[in-house]
Amino acid sequence: MIVRRTIKHDSVVADNISAGVRFSSEYAKIRGNLQLSADSSFICQGFTFKQGTFYNQHALDYGIKLVGCISPKKSGTTHLGLPVFASVAETNQATDPHATVIYVPPPGAAAAILEALEAEISLIVCLTKGVP
Repeated sequence: MIVRRTIKHDSVVADNISAGVRFSSEYAKIRGNLQLSADSSFICQGFTFKQGTFYNQHALDYGIKLVGCISPKKSGTTHLGLPVFASVAETNQATDPHATVIYVPPPGAAAAILEALEAEISLIVCLTKGVP
């Protein structure tokens, strides 16, 4: 049974589910992965593609801490001043990132997500058009 109650706090109304997913122990275990700070570091899959370059240049200008990127065909080079690695696992060992952002074309999105999961990246954000 799900019990709903509304709590008013500082003129913000929050709908809490006392027996639902928000308060489950499983959710509490992974919630820390979503907490990022100014010190959080990121890697990017698809960094050298047009969209990845465009958005990550803005991220770098904003001050986001990008520490590396993945592009198997361009491994060993640099792009926008960042090292390019062949795989997520290689990047993970070299930079120990908190999260990855994915800008690969739709046909490669699932493989990119699975590669990040296998490398045990705790937060994966996929911004590929047509991927829900």
